[in-house]
Amino acid sequence: KQFMAESMVTDTSPATRQLKDIIDSLTDLGYEGPLLQERHLEKCIIEGVESVEFIHFVTWLSNDISKMLKLEESITTGLGPDDSNVFKLEVKGFLSALQCPYRFLTKDLDVLLKLEHRYAILEYLTSELQATKLIVLDQKEDSKVDEQQPLILAHDATISVLQGLQCSQPPAHVTLEMITSKILDKVIRLVLLHTCYVGTRSLIFH
Repeated sequence: KQFMAESMVTDTSPATRQLKDIIDSLTDLGYEGPLLQERHLEKCIIEGVESVEFIHFVTWLSNDISKMLKLEESITTGLGPDDSNVFKLEVKGFLSALQCPYRFLTKDLDVLLKLEHRYAILEYLTSELQATKLIVLDQKEDSKVDEQQPLILAHDATISVLQGLQCSQPPAHVTLEMITSKILDKVIRLVLLHTCYVGTRSLIFH
């Protein structure tokens, strides 16, 4: 334990950079829990599947990604003493479903055995969740544009009709229904005027 504590203070390996990257990603994701503390996060990763917090962490990241991407794969394992092997298999299967580019995380029999693998998994999952949230947000924005497109086209067509009928340009607050009503009134007046004109001509030239 003393050696572990010392290594957590003096370690300048790539794991230090990975810790900072994971914390940065968690901050961007809006996470506000204890894992934002570097030493707490490192302790969690070092303990691996022996830590309930580590299992919760991996499960949260994985299942959030799964829900957003509507994947069949997710982490469903409990926290009992006999669940660790199933948990490892589910993590490996989930990473494979995501087409994780790190082959050593999808090929090794025990993807959580090595410390560097646990760092890599958390770094990958946190960045993947960030990317997934951005993709889903972009899709929602595109969907809103698609839903509004027919209304925009209808509005533009209505304005063109108003211009053809020599009606004044409606203010910005005027709704499509109000514009349509205005067009209908204008058309009725034009029809009546045309009817009267035709009737007058027929009387004069009869």
